[in-house]
Parts: sequence; structure tokens; C-alpha cells
Amino acid sequence: MTWTSEESTGRVAGLAAAVTFGASAPLTAALAGGSSPVLVAGLLYAGAALVLVPVAVVRIRRRGARLPVGRDRLTLLALTLLGGIAGPVLLVTGLERLSSSVASLLLNLEAVATVLVGAVVFREHVGGRAWRALALVVAGGAVLVGAPSGGVDPIGAACILGACCCWGVDNNLSRTLVLEDTVVVAGAKALGAATPMLVLGVVLGGSGGVAVPAGTGLLAVGAVGYGASISWDLVALRHLGAAREAVLFATAPFVGAVVGLALGQPLGWAGAAAGGLMAAGIATLLREDHSHEHRHEPMLHEHWHTHDDGHHDHDHPPGLEVQTGRGGRHRHLHQHREVVHTHPHVPDSHHRHTHPAPN
Repeated sequence: MTWTSEESTGRVAGLAAAVTFGASAPLTAALAGGSSPVLVAGLLYAGAALVLVPVAVVRIRRRGARLPVGRDRLTLLALTLLGGIAGPVLLVTGLERLSSSVASLLLNLEAVATVLVGAVVFREHVGGRAWRALALVVAGGAVLVGAPSGGVDPIGAACILGACCCWGVDNNLSRTLVLEDTVVVAGAKALGAATPMLVLGVVLGGSGGVAVPAGTGLLAVGAVGYGASISWDLVALRHLGAAREAVLFATAPFVGAVVGLALGQPLGWAGAAAGGLMAAGIATLLREDHSHEHRHEPMLHEHWHTHDDGHHDHDHPPGLEVQTGRGGRHRHLHQHREVVHTHPHVPDSHHRHTHPAPN
């Protein structure tokens, strides 16, 4: 199959987000050391804000990027509360009760939550190959979690499940913001999450404070594992849709298990089996080829775009000179004409349409 440049960008960004976030879980567990979960989560998002906010300010001033407006502000608030505060606090709490390897693999449930919410609530099309890919990835986690390696603390597992549910809803809500500048959205989310958690963590921390070296390490982990990862994940959501982004992001638990192994938490034969199943799931997803005749409704909106994706054939305001190809990325209010055509596509921001019932 042939991927568009936008789809390839989404796949690379999704895998980069998965690798960086996956590595952050065992590193967080190693650095937290029984500290207040709220304070630890606040430090993670503070690290993300330190990286994202300066870049976002530059983009707002020099490139015309903007903060979400109107109803999108309420969506950003929901993302901040669910994905930025509740999810990380539940994750850190779970990491305190479980080994980082087990906790990392339980994070596979985020993909399940994302796909289910996307398919049931948002009516996102999920083909048979994508379902099989998800099943393989989840089966990989089940093999390792179900191995005879000791009991799993039920409260810790419930906390990880709660975090996955928060992020599953977060991923689907984020679809309404993916046409905005991803760094600006991620920076606003990080700053909005870090500020109240740091304040609350200091007030309620007591003896659960974080030592300076560990705190510095958590800031660094947050900068990459949350800051860069969130921004890349929004790019993947823009170009692939929530369901396919979720399956790519499902590699994150495997990355976390590998990092846990490097930190002295062996996985044995189950780790190899889980890795094989997860790799098979990703390979299955990457071979997906979804193509049918579909209709694009007329649409007037504004977002960053190029003219090499077959969906942006429009005029430009006087004085705006645009290059062709990926080098001509620009933003302005533009009109999408009605068009009916057939080509391989994914449920990205320009392909939210119904599908014929299977025969």
C-alpha cells in the first residue's frame, strides 16, 4: 500500500509518542520513591510545561498560532482535568503498588478504552484488521500479566485501569483540537495541569515530599515523556484518528516493560512472548489499507495544512504566497469544496464519514 505524507507523519509521531511515554512509567516509579502521587504528577507536568510553553509562546507570536477558543476551551479544560490531572495521579498511585513492568503492561488497557469510546461514542470506523491488531497487542500484555510471577495488587491495578479510562476519553476528546497547533494545545494542557497539582502536592505532601535530585529527574522525565509525547500524540490523532493512534500507542507498555527490565525487573519467557504478540499487532496495523468511495461535505475552517494531500485545493487571500509540497505549510481560513472520490484513507480530521454496512 501507499501512504500519504500526512499518514506517514502520523505513524512516526504516534510511535515516537509511545516510546517516550512508555519509558516514562518505570522511570517515574524509580524516582518517586513513595512520594505524594499528586506532587509527583505535578512535577511531571511541570517538566512538560517548561519545554512546551516557551515554544508555544514563540509560535503564537511568530506563526499566528492561537489558544483554543469557544467550545474548544471547555474541551481543553476537560482534557486537563482527565488526562492531565486524574490520569497521572492514578498512574503514580498504581506505580506505588505494582512493579513497573506489570503497571506498564496494564497500560495496554488505554488502547482498549480509546478504541471502544471512539467506536461506540464517536462512531469512528474500525475495520477488522485494526480490531485484530488491537487484540494481538492486548493479548501480549495478557500473556505477561497472567504469567505465574506473583499476585497483582487489586487497588494498584484498579488505579492503572482508572488512568487508562481517563486517557481513553482524553484521546477521543482531543480529536476536536487536533487542527490547532499541537504544541500550543499541549503547552496549555501541561501548564493547566501542573499548577494546581504542584500547589496541592506541596500543601498535602507532608512527609511525602520529593528530594531535589529525584525532583530534577521527574522534571526531565516529564519534559520528554509527557511534553514531547503529548505533542507528538496530537499529531498522530490529527492524521490517523483515535482508534489507529491507540493501537500505535499500545506499544508504550512494551517499551515500559523493556525499560523496567533494564532497571532490574526481569520478565523471562513471558516478556519474549508478549513482545512477539505486540510486534505482530503493530505489523498488522501497518498493513491496513482502507479504501472506498466517500463524500466530503463542504466545510469552512482554519488550520495548519499543506497542498500535497489531495484535500486542500483552494484559492488564497491576496498577498499570501504559498509553496507547494510539505515546505509550504501554512494556515488561513479556507473552504473545502464538495467532492466524491476513492482513495486509501484513515479516519483523520478530514475523513469523518459513515461507512456502508458489511455484507
